[in-house]
Amino acid sequence: MKNTSFLPTLHGHSSSSGMLLFVVLFLLQTVSCVPLFSSLVPGTGSEKQPPIYVINLARSAGRWEKMAAQLRQHGLSGRRVEAVDGRSLSNNDLRRVSTPLATHLLPRGVIGCFLSHVLFWELVVERGHECAIVLEDDCELQPDFASAVAETVRELPTNWDICLLGALGCAHPQGKHGILNELCAIYMGGTRRCQQISERVFVPRKPAGTHAYLISRRGAAKLLSLLTKATYHIDFVAWHSGLGLNLYAANPFVAYQDISAASTLVMAQVELESKSKPQRWGRRAASNASAPTQHAQSSSLLSRLAAKTEVGGGTRQTWAHVFAEPLLQLPHGPLITIGRHQVTVSLALLASAALLMQPSGSVWHRAGRTLLGTTVSAVVLVWLTVRYLVHQAIAAAVSDSRARARRPVAKTFSAAERAQAAVHAV
Repeated sequence: MKNTSFLPTLHGHSSSSGMLLFVVLFLLQTVSCVPLFSSLVPGTGSEKQPPIYVINLARSAGRWEKMAAQLRQHGLSGRRVEAVDGRSLSNNDLRRVSTPLATHLLPRGVIGCFLSHVLFWELVVERGHECAIVLEDDCELQPDFASAVAETVRELPTNWDICLLGALGCAHPQGKHGILNELCAIYMGGTRRCQQISERVFVPRKPAGTHAYLISRRGAAKLLSLLTKATYHIDFVAWHSGLGLNLYAANPFVAYQDISAASTLVMAQVELESKSKPQRWGRRAASNASAPTQHAQSSSLLSRLAAKTEVGGGTRQTWAHVFAEPLLQLPHGPLITIGRHQVTVSLALLASAALLMQPSGSVWHRAGRTLLGTTVSAVVLVWLTVRYLVHQAIAAAVSDSRARARRPVAKTFSAAERAQAAVHAV
């Protein structure tokens, strides 16, 4: 396995010359009062830069180059972790790494994203990092990223497991989350009491997003022992308060997600998956061929407004990004995104209202009642399924935590797979 240290290895020097070099560096540090390393590893008392990993799909080389350039601009180094490509998972792989319901109802891109972060956690534990930073390849670093991270790290409580460097959802330090985020948090559960810990650290209410976070080795080990299989979006599960993690967030955020709908690690896989999957519903080849034209035509005033209007909460997430998020993938059927779900339900309710205005007892009135009942039933079914997928993982983690504590954690990836996934550095 290649050396993963972020400090240069000195070759060809005797022990005496090495000691002389150390003395010279020590004197330079004393005179200039400049620290040898850029930030503190919390809880260790030692000065060392937390290693930075970037999760990136093999086919997205351009995004890796963009992230590498960002890191160089900040005077930082990073190591690329090859993301798990959900499209490449066989049926046997899916059954091994995800629950039966998730295997049939989740887009493979969602499962691939989940496994990519599991791979990162395993690397943190295996390589003995006190803590490490992970960035997804659609992350936008703030100008003061390096110094802000260093200051945030110094203010973290000693019991911390995870510190979000950027987030979506209910993640405003003063609780200004926006009505959509608040309703989602209430429905999904797993909220925390928002509180300010220090000037730069706070406890978020119901965060989402995994585009930038700092994790301790203890936190990575906890997640590996609790989340043994993919069940739903990784952020909805891993950041759930039911897991008992000591989760904090940086204030202000030092990294934001590129919120263009197809730029996230999940959506990049979901989009390609939907293009490559045979269409067994609706129009087939003709619909695929006309997709770019339809997409261009759909860039109406309303869609442009959705792309520029933020949901709220200071996360920079737009309505267009929310609408593009996948909810469920029906077996051999369409991908249900939040946007498609909302449009379908809205049209069905409007149609029901129009039909119910017809004379009572007429066939149209009865059709309206039937359509309304079907629509309500479908909405309840979708959201109960989403909630169950999330809480299925939480319930399993809590009920089986004692048993898992008494046995070694089963690794999802082999040592060879972990070594092969993290071989590129900048």
